[in-house]
Amino acid sequence: MAEYWRDLELGEEKQIGDRFMINDRWETITEAHLEIESLRTVCPATRPMQRKVECVPPIENGPNRFGLDTGYFRSAINRELNRGLADYKPDELARVLARLSVTASSQVIFEREFQRRNASDTRCPCQAVKLLPVCEWHEDLGASIFVCFSRDDHGKILGEPPELYWGSGYLEDDFDESRWTHFIDGDYNFIFSDADPANFSKMD
Repeated sequence: MAEYWRDLELGEEKQIGDRFMINDRWETITEAHLEIESLRTVCPATRPMQRKVECVPPIENGPNRFGLDTGYFRSAINRELNRGLADYKPDELARVLARLSVTASSQVIFEREFQRRNASDTRCPCQAVKLLPVCEWHEDLGASIFVCFSRDDHGKILGEPPELYWGSGYLEDDFDESRWTHFIDGDYNFIFSDADPANFSKMD
C-alpha cells in the first residue's frame, strides 16, 4: 500500500516521526528536534512539514467514481514528487508529468493548450509528421496513413492534394506499392482504439 502524508497546519504541534524538508531531502523528526520549546509548533517560517497517515483513504486505494486508478497515482506521485526537485532536469520532470497525464487520459495531451508553438514554426508538433517511402513500412508500426500523389506523364508530382489510405496494421495482398508510394510516420493507433465500439460511452 502506498504511503500517504499530509501537510501539518500552522500552529499544529510537531511529533517524533513527522518529517521536514532540508537540503532537498526529507528528514525524520527525532526527540532532539523537539527539545527547544519554540520549535515544537508549525509556524510560517517552518520548513515543509508532513505527518504520515496510518491508512490511505479508501478513495485513494482503488478506482474512484470516474474510473481513475487513484491507488496507482497516489503511489506514483509519492514516489516521483515527494522528493527534492534540485536535481531534476527539465526534461526529466516533464517525462514524469507526461507519463501521469497520458495514463490518466491519453487524449488531453493533444488539446491545443498543450501543443507547444514557437515563432519559427506555428504548426502543432502533431502536424510536423514525417513522410517516408512505403518500402520502410512494416507491420510493427501498426495503423498508418498511406499517401498516393498525383503525377504527370513524366512522373513529376503535381500540386494537388494527395489521396490517403488508412491501414489498420496490416496490408492486403493486392496493396499497390507503386501507387501508395509513401506513408506518414506517426502513432495513429489511438484513433482506431477510440473508434472501437467497445470504448464508446454507454447510452442512457
